[in-house]
Amino acid sequence: MSDFLPIGYIAKSHGLKGGLTLSLADIDASMLKTVFIELNREKVPYKISSLTGHGSKCYALLEGVTTVEEALLLKGSKIFLHKNDVAVPEAILFENEIANFSAIDKLRGNIGLVNGLQHLGGIAYIAVTTPLQEEVLIPSNSPFIKSIKKREKKIHVELPDNYPGL
Repeated sequence: MSDFLPIGYIAKSHGLKGGLTLSLADIDASMLKTVFIELNREKVPYKISSLTGHGSKCYALLEGVTTVEEALLLKGSKIFLHKNDVAVPEAILFENEIANFSAIDKLRGNIGLVNGLQHLGGIAYIAVTTPLQEEVLIPSNSPFIKSIKKREKKIHVELPDNYPGL
């Protein structure tokens, strides 16, 4: 199991002193003290010296990042928290924890087997393979996700009638 929880990515540099615009998952950003940024497949810790904004868009200053050039090197990098640094609720997904969960739709019943998470455009999608071998992507932070039962290995969803792939 991974020791890290993906929470977003660095969207762009901000200002002239190494500031960064962060695109974050639905979390309480005020709790962030240290984040891990993926560089060359390694998770590198950075202490946050300043954080403003709310919702999914925040502006941050990281210790050791003091120029626009340094900030630009981090653009597009994934941001993680160490799982020991935060109390993780039941519904938070660790990428390797949800593989082989059943995806259960309220109307359709079992729609397939979860392969894991796919990150596209800063959004984590739950990837489900249907019995017809079609791949269905469900945004992990969407209202379609009704519950996640880790002990039962089930993700309960409520998808619209015309949902792509179903």
